Amino acid sequence: LKEGQIDLMSKPKKIDNAHEDAIWSVCWANQSHNQHIITGSLDETVKIWSLEGTLNKTLEGYLGVVSVDFNSNSNLIAASSIDSRIRIWDINTKELMHNISALSSETWKITFSPDGSLLASGSRSGNINIWSVTSGRKEHTLEANGKFSMSVAYSPDGKFVACGALDGVVTVFDVATGTKLYSLENGSSMTVRSLTFSPDSSMLLTASDDTFVRIYDVNNMAKETPIAVSGHSSWVLSIACGKNNEYATGSSDKKVKLWDLRKHECNRTFSDHSSQVWGVAFNDDSTRLASVSEDKSLIIYDLLATDES
Repeated sequence: LKEGQIDLMSKPKKIDNAHEDAIWSVCWANQSHNQHIITGSLDETVKIWSLEGTLNKTLEGYLGVVSVDFNSNSNLIAASSIDSRIRIWDINTKELMHNISALSSETWKITFSPDGSLLASGSRSGNINIWSVTSGRKEHTLEANGKFSMSVAYSPDGKFVACGALDGVVTVFDVATGTKLYSLENGSSMTVRSLTFSPDSSMLLTASDDTFVRIYDVNNMAKETPIAVSGHSSWVLSIACGKNNEYATGSSDKKVKLWDLRKHECNRTFSDHSSQVWGVAFNDDSTRLASVSEDKSLIIYDLLATDES
């Protein structure tokens, strides 16, 4: 498909009014025996959905959910909310394991470390706070250069953790030593809403309010200019990397796009949402993509489906 062409091949499963308010975050819970989709909303709930889009469980007690994540090693769900709390649940028992108050440092986007032992959270100070999943206590703080850290991501190999800030600064740390490796302006001073590493941890992809995706060589960030990719007509709010040299983006232009990571071309464009797309996420084998939006809907795309008509 050419850039901007609407994809008619996939048959999406759309759940309208999946929440009662805007849905700001989505992730997959990939277990050996099952797959679930987890969504977090400003309606103060986290919901667990089946692969078919059936609601299995609603977790309550939040004040506006900003971010959700899942770790398959521990079978734990984490969610951060506007009240500066991080709650960690067991997906099997639905038991609340920790209710962490981050009021002294605050929290925004969160992500588990690959081994599931730690949880990283962005903050209004711009720093990354690292929490122990076992104890629920803050282990340490990584001091970034930027303002409010709007996005945070671990590399799949566990060697790096990165954050993107309100002022466009991208900072990368060495996890083992806590050393700040890079702190760079992301091509502009506009907010980095989302970032993610490639599956082999060699590339860092950032999504920005300036409508660009930028792709960095992690080992040469200070020396090489990132590849800038444009295709959305408004803020790029979310980005996720799949396993088939493909990544997905969601934007304020209401569109979800699939991109070729090597050719830097748009492969497919989906226009099924009626408002800005806050979150996109691939399942474990990248055969399905979930997206969530200000329009309160959850959409599940089967990326292998073909039009039989």
